[in-house]
Amino acid sequence: MKAIISRIRNASTFIPLVLFAFLIFLYILTSFLTQNTPVIKSIYPVIGQPGDILVITGRHFGSPAGNQNGQRVTVKPVDASVYISYDRLVLSDYISWENNRITLRIPENVVSGPVFVESRRGTSNEVLFINRKEIPVVVSGPALPGQPFISSMHPTEASVGDVITITGFNFGAERGNNQVFFTLASAGSARIETSESSFIAASSLDFGNVSWTDNEIRVRVPDGASSGRVWVSVNDINSNSFFLDKIENVGIRTFGARREFHVNYEVVLSVDSADGENSIHFWIPRLNLSAEQRNIRYERNIPPELENFSNMKLYRFTNLRDGDTKVISITAWLERYEVLTRINRDRVTWDYARDTPFFREFTGDLFDLRINDPRLNDIFRGVVRNRDPFTTAESIYNILIRNVNHTVNPPGDDVIDNYLRRAGDSYTYAMMFTALARRAGIPARPVAGFFVVDDDLGPRAVRHFWAEFYIRRFGWVPVDVTLGSGVTFGNMPQVENPSAYYFGNLGTNHIAFSRGIISVPIISPTGTPVFKNRMYSLQTSYEEVSGNINSYRTWWNDLKILF
Repeated sequence: MKAIISRIRNASTFIPLVLFAFLIFLYILTSFLTQNTPVIKSIYPVIGQPGDILVITGRHFGSPAGNQNGQRVTVKPVDASVYISYDRLVLSDYISWENNRITLRIPENVVSGPVFVESRRGTSNEVLFINRKEIPVVVSGPALPGQPFISSMHPTEASVGDVITITGFNFGAERGNNQVFFTLASAGSARIETSESSFIAASSLDFGNVSWTDNEIRVRVPDGASSGRVWVSVNDINSNSFFLDKIENVGIRTFGARREFHVNYEVVLSVDSADGENSIHFWIPRLNLSAEQRNIRYERNIPPELENFSNMKLYRFTNLRDGDTKVISITAWLERYEVLTRINRDRVTWDYARDTPFFREFTGDLFDLRINDPRLNDIFRGVVRNRDPFTTAESIYNILIRNVNHTVNPPGDDVIDNYLRRAGDSYTYAMMFTALARRAGIPARPVAGFFVVDDDLGPRAVRHFWAEFYIRRFGWVPVDVTLGSGVTFGNMPQVENPSAYYFGNLGTNHIAFSRGIISVPIISPTGTPVFKNRMYSLQTSYEEVSGNINSYRTWWNDLKILF
């Protein structure tokens, strides 16, 4: 026997066989640990009230313990629980528990919020539950004279991008600064609240406001909205509200970790030579308010002429003289959330409304980058275009990340030349992704802002660009080609598979100023607009000079992280 064992050990195949067996063991162990994370497929009903029966279907919920005869001795697994709006249910709430189905009675005092299952294998995805008692009751008329009032809303079930019609009165003859607000998707541990910070307005930048009259508003459900209240604000006076049930059959966007920032950015003007009548306008970008970047508050050293025009603050200085210096300083507080996207490819379609301003805007050329430039032909031939837009965008992304050779300062301004020379920065790759997606017929846009680098000297911000593409009935999907290729900045959070993570997901280190290119109007007939390349906000103009200003200088200082 010893001779046989010795002969096996000395065989040339012994070590490979042992290694192979060890790898199989690791695979089985890993599969066991990872494949048993709870997954919720659906809950029914989505809208309920205390005392109702709630059924959760999915997989890997676990099974209650049993005795030697196989009979159950506990209602649920001791190491697993259901949470509604981040409150854990007690034992008496459960009716039955199976590996793929949980039945429970909705407890008293429950509030609207996410439902999820937590076990020793991990935490499931979240599905929104609405307490019917929190749905607003329609009143018969406005409480005060002149107050906006909604008498009906149709449809009451819709997806992102769908048009809903709101009828009533006192909406105003035109939209102006008036808004339609939707309930904002919950993030982190936030519950559904009634404060304005829990709502998001239909976006003009996304062509969300279709039409507006005193008696009827047609508006698109904005990206980031969830099931909940819809109401109209006219001259800062709020209407009654209706309930919208958001349909989520294409995919689910959830929000993970949260990070709070206190930031500052400045623009400095120094006049060398000026006389007579003159003026300079500055279009200073605001931080982009979205589902993943919210609760933004500002302080500024001088008030602007316009506080918010297309997500910009407008400043104006007149009658400047030699040696004048002006400083615009803006301080802001914000919360940034991790974005996690799950798409059901089988439900993604190409049915974009091609005759709309939205489609024309987000499938056209970008500054001087033409989407039909012949230099893109060879790259575009490798794009998979015979399936859904999500798979097509993923094909473009994979082509680009294989060719990233990140350069902080590219040799020129031509995006395509820099890419072909493999000497591009994040702006290069964001613009290339956007151009190729648009060429494929997918609405897409670049996003400009900063990436927060954490190092030994503390957090600092570097200019950074990424992109988004649009899925019908879902919304915008984030893509960071630079980080997806494996490029790192400082002690940035590491992810297990960057190429997979940064297609559809973003961490908390991104701070966005502009999503897409903002068109800036010319104010004065004699004004000269000033364009600046690769800025942290993508605008058609940043400054406008009028009158007798012969020489001046400006510094657009990058974002500073105060904490």
